[in-house]
Amino acid sequence: MGSENIDRLCASMSLKKREGPIRKLQDDLLVAEERKLAICLADDRQKVLAGGPRSFDDTMIVLEEPTGKRAITGLKFNMAEFWVQISNLPILCITKEIGLFLESIIGDVREVDIGPSGDFCGKFLRVRVIIKIDKPLKRFLRVNVLGDGKETVMLIQYERLPNFCFKLGLLGHTVHGCSETGDGGLPTDQDL
Repeated sequence: MGSENIDRLCASMSLKKREGPIRKLQDDLLVAEERKLAICLADDRQKVLAGGPRSFDDTMIVLEEPTGKRAITGLKFNMAEFWVQISNLPILCITKEIGLFLESIIGDVREVDIGPSGDFCGKFLRVRVIIKIDKPLKRFLRVNVLGDGKETVMLIQYERLPNFCFKLGLLGHTVHGCSETGDGGLPTDQDL
């Protein structure tokens, strides 16, 4: 097929002659629709950012909301929100204030899950926190509750935690895929 034949074929497929002139949307209609779209996108963005942690194929997907005109290279992608359960709590510690204090040791508190009556109910405290995920995750808290020198060990469970190495306390791989051998790479109990 020659270049002239291709030109004629393209001209015959043109929509200009068949469909008529291009019409323009009214300006006020366009502005109203752009405003609706911006509101929908903002709502969707908040749902996506707040609904984490997200994962695909057991690998965490970390999202970070850009602020201002920062370049993408300035984003660190090292923070993630998790629901955290603290169990083995003394009854004295099952309050919102104590929950906020304990969770502030783990990360920045976003939300405290309290029962419908406004009091905690159940076997554990549940709080949503933002955690640095490039550091070993804490697996327990050691707290002197009454100030009497007796230590209470409170266990921490992370909800929806993807690939996690219990050996190093890090996200991103499992114990089976861990390249560390022996006790050299084990975190100290301060990091646990």
